[in-house]
Amino acid sequence: TDGIGFVEDLNRKKILLENKNVLIIGAGAAVESILFNIIQKKPKTIFLMNRTKSKAAKLIKKYEKSFGLNIFDDHENLFDVIINGSSAGLTGEFKPPKLKVSNKPSFYDLNYSLTSTPFCQWAKEKSEFVFDGTGMLVNQAAYSFKIWFGIMPSIDKVLNDMNNLKND
Repeated sequence: TDGIGFVEDLNRKKILLENKNVLIIGAGAAVESILFNIIQKKPKTIFLMNRTKSKAAKLIKKYEKSFGLNIFDDHENLFDVIINGSSAGLTGEFKPPKLKVSNKPSFYDLNYSLTSTPFCQWAKEKSEFVFDGTGMLVNQAAYSFKIWFGIMPSIDKVLNDMNNLKND
């Protein structure tokens, strides 16, 4: 349900992936849980950036038949959507990448917190379209609830309450 929750949150935020250049930071389980759903949205390119390039290479190999993923290495692409799936920001190890972004990029951190993550703080210097993973969390919980109980719960109140906690 992670991938469905992620894509549904992108839809709610009007972040389009189709024909976009996407950079994904990280290559662990969180990234793998959403990658198939990202590919289904038909981006123009997907680049993976990871501290351990061999881990990114494993994901690239896994998906090579369905989509041509690439390893980011100071690439000249202008990125439209930048997704952080690394836990480095939560451990204080986040190092802002050197990259070029389009004129209206969107940044999405799969991590969520009551305070702004280091990734989101960095992203806010580059764009007004910066989001954390709260919406993904709530959406995937709603889809899990639907699987178990056959009812899709409304998420608006939950999202509103969680956002109010952040603003206190």
